[in-house]
Amino acid sequence: MTPPEVPGFDLSRRLGRGGSCEVWLARERDGLRRPVALKVFARAPDAYRRELDAVRQVEEVRREARCPWLVQSLATGEAGDVAFIAFEVLEGTLQDKVVQGGPLPFADAVECARQAGEALALLHARGLFHRDVKPGNLLLGADGRVRLADFGLSRPLDGTLSAAGSPAFAAPEVIAGRPTDGRRVDVYSLGATLAWLLTGETMLPGRPDVFLLERHGVPRPLQRAIVRAMTAEPTGRWPTVEAFLAALKAEAEAEAVAASAADRPPPPDPDPDPDPRPALARAIVERHAYAAAAATSLPLPGSEWLAVLPLHVRMIGAVGAVYGCAFERREATALLARINGCVERADAAGRAAATVVKLFLPGVGAVAGAAQAHASTLALGSVVIAFFERDGDLPDAAVRTVHRDGLAAARGRYDPARARAEDADLAALRRTVERLARVDHLLASGLISEADHATTSLRILAEVDA
Repeated sequence: MTPPEVPGFDLSRRLGRGGSCEVWLARERDGLRRPVALKVFARAPDAYRRELDAVRQVEEVRREARCPWLVQSLATGEAGDVAFIAFEVLEGTLQDKVVQGGPLPFADAVECARQAGEALALLHARGLFHRDVKPGNLLLGADGRVRLADFGLSRPLDGTLSAAGSPAFAAPEVIAGRPTDGRRVDVYSLGATLAWLLTGETMLPGRPDVFLLERHGVPRPLQRAIVRAMTAEPTGRWPTVEAFLAALKAEAEAEAVAASAADRPPPPDPDPDPDPRPALARAIVERHAYAAAAATSLPLPGSEWLAVLPLHVRMIGAVGAVYGCAFERREATALLARINGCVERADAAGRAAATVVKLFLPGVGAVAGAAQAHASTLALGSVVIAFFERDGDLPDAAVRTVHRDGLAAARGRYDPARARAEDADLAALRRTVERLARVDHLLASGLISEADHATTSLRILAEVDA
């Protein structure tokens, strides 16, 4: 490929290209003969002048603030139908680093986001926003520090915003062509960039995938900060880059304290002979949780969640037996109805319908049905265990608190591999499930009342074999 003729420079290798320009590795012919990254605009004067205006402002910010996180511009010029901007040459991009070596360690990724975020904060303070923050625009120097680059889309904060940027890292309102807040646009892109550095995978615009972060072991506090940065609704995000960076710093410090505490040796066990019942009860709950997950795959004539309810009744009876309480089926059904009512999983009439537990952070879609059933059963089991441990003295407020904490503890614990291996006796549930589904259909058709539905459904549940 023949390089373009640019006065004062010898071009050797093309590094990349965009819609209106190409970037070449070049060297000055005179003076210091420095190597440069030369951005060449051929027959695109408007694009050149827009970027030149932004680069001048960015360079002014870089010099005045002595900011090490902004790429340095070295020269500009025009000759005939060719214009150029020369930048310092750097080692590569964060995108290259992740593609070649995999996701970054948590601390490294957060530090890269901090450096880029501080550069963005300086630009915002001067009335500019970047609009195209992404791993490919975060360059790496020989010192390992990040340099924010590529200001071709930069605009004043009070200027007209338009749909521009890289789709994988652009805020939903930018893709829709309706951006209104430049600060929050850059906050979103910085959050999406951090998520990619941690996972090497992109997410749908406005749909931060907490389970992708969970799969890569991203600490939960860090997940919360990223998810808020990537919320679809701009007003739900961190209002400024500084707020996002402060949250990242706080979460990193909390993780460091937790890690330090984990490294300390545990205190001596004051009870050499602990009560074995809680561990046994938790094992029973775990087993029923995976059975409930498997039950959602049954081909049912009605709601698939009806299959979970008989399992819950059996689980209550089994946990009660561990604590020496001979719970009859009717008593187990009544306790289940009470717990469901407390956590708003059944309506006021006690309708025996499926409970759909949505394990997600703000702005994130519901998880798959099997994982929902697994988490729902674990949370219910935590309430049941607390009920028997406290000899039945569990007020409604305590039920809600224990259940909420149980859901939080269940998040991310579902293991599909174990679910496939679980030997759940589902065949015995089919008749009960079919009966419940028929009653549910009668209610939906208006053939029976809510009260009749509740009475009949509870009677069917009470007949489940323990």
